[in-house]
Amino acid sequence: MRGACAFLVLLSALSLCAGPIDFLSNPVSAGKALLAEDGFRVAEIAGTANFSPELRLPVQLVYDSTREKSGLFG
Repeated sequence: MRGACAFLVLLSALSLCAGPIDFLSNPVSAGKALLAEDGFRVAEIAGTANFSPELRLPVQLVYDSTREKSGLFG
């Protein structure tokens, strides 16, 4: 029981010290050119999904020219 209380105190202290989580896709690139692969990448933020005041997730559309699969956006 004492260990569980200590774990919860530690977890709450870490959550207070940590900054906000960035959910955006950020691969290593130089502008639009990808450094790890031959191709380019275009990312646009369409908006933000507000599930609650504490949980806001960005809606990001990403086009990667190196992917061979086709999907909803190309």
